[in-house]
Amino acid sequence: MSHRSSSKSVFARLLVLPLASALLVTAFLPLAAASATTGSSGYFSALAASASTELQTARYGAVAAPLPDGDLLIAGGNNETGSLQSAELYDPATGTFSALPASGSTELQTARTGAVAAPLPDGDVLIAGGYNGTYLQSAELYNPATGTFSVLPASGSTELQTARAGAVAAPLPDGDVLIAGGEDNGTYLQSAELYDPATGTFSALPASDSTELQTARSGAVAAPLPDGGVLIAGGLNDVAYLQSAELYEPGATASIAGGALGAQIVGDSSPVAVLVVTNLGAQALDIAGAALSGAQASDFTVTSDACSGRSLAFEQTCTISVQLVPAAPGAASATLSLTDNEVTPATVSLTGDGIATPTGAQGPAGVAGAQGPAGGQGPAGAQGPAGPRGVAGSVEVVSCKPVKVIVRVHAKRVTESRLRCSARLVPGPVRFTTSHLARLEAGRSLLLVVHLLSPRRMWLRPVLAGRLVRGSYVLVVTTTHDGRRVERHERVVIG
Repeated sequence: MSHRSSSKSVFARLLVLPLASALLVTAFLPLAAASATTGSSGYFSALAASASTELQTARYGAVAAPLPDGDLLIAGGNNETGSLQSAELYDPATGTFSALPASGSTELQTARTGAVAAPLPDGDVLIAGGYNGTYLQSAELYNPATGTFSVLPASGSTELQTARAGAVAAPLPDGDVLIAGGEDNGTYLQSAELYDPATGTFSALPASDSTELQTARSGAVAAPLPDGGVLIAGGLNDVAYLQSAELYEPGATASIAGGALGAQIVGDSSPVAVLVVTNLGAQALDIAGAALSGAQASDFTVTSDACSGRSLAFEQTCTISVQLVPAAPGAASATLSLTDNEVTPATVSLTGDGIATPTGAQGPAGVAGAQGPAGGQGPAGAQGPAGPRGVAGSVEVVSCKPVKVIVRVHAKRVTESRLRCSARLVPGPVRFTTSHLARLEAGRSLLLVVHLLSPRRMWLRPVLAGRLVRGSYVLVVTTTHDGRRVERHERVVIG
């Protein structure tokens, strides 16, 4: 949420007659445009003076304020019974008035005449001051969603800083409400104050020079202007009934929208967030620069700044772009501050969250790729001298064929397939080809050569071996399939 503060706000004297005339014409042009019979002239027409088309209670010195749904709140005032607490609504769609229940929280909590009222940004209505035998400092809020009134605490900054009746009030572009002038115990007032709906507090403007009304006045009128200022005109004081008018010009007020950058993986850059700076004051906002501060300021970066060096008129905007690169998991925050001509330069909070790099589930193991082609054979080395001739060796040749054998398993006769092999010793060197291995893998009757590795366990290899003895053996056959080594066990009987 942005923080905003105003530079010095001023009142200025204004000649009233030309502007008053223009204001009257502007106020009634929409009605004239809606009528097909009255040409371009504005006109007045009376509502029927009976039943629901007139006020439900006669009242003088009441307050009125527009509501979000288009209705108009009318409350308080005075008649022959004294100061009033009652309130009613005017519905422009039907042209009718309806009274709010005259008890409990559905009427003013304090009867008041000559109070002020102003709509607030959240739709509520502020009602403050007035007179009911005593000049009032108290204030209350009307909530149109519930149709109820509630009192602000009657002490300190939550009530008017000066009791006043017959004052003026006007909403300002930044959401505050200006309250000025009026009368307090026979003294006509020049003082003014602001109500801040964000904090629910009143603060007095300095009571001197251009930060107070240039003429004390009670019973004046006030209205906001298109340039962000407020016109205050007429009234009376202890000297005369007044024709004079003056303008209130709120100081430069920066409002900064944005600042939430969301969650981002640690070490990665977030999407760029664009902060929009708007001047809500009638005076120019001069921006010299912008800077980051705070414990995690290094996690944030200003990627572009289109505001520094700018002077913004009322409601003009500029942008500052920021990015988050979190250094660690957890919340990250920083403050972006403007250097400008406000009394207290505006700031905005930047927030985000660093999240650890997510770890996904491990995928299945991949299949080994096919073996690449063999490299070329290198040149043969020089042949060494021949050694002495050794003793002739011998090779154990095993011949096997599949047979059916009947065995007893759990008292039942079961037929099993087995290999029945015989072995013979062949003297001298023997040449073997790969066809022997192929015949073994095909499962047919075969001729193979085995090398005794350990009792009752053999390994298929074309090498010299010692003589095998009769018995049952396990033949271990190793092959390669799709690049993987596959081992198969066969039961072999020799003898």
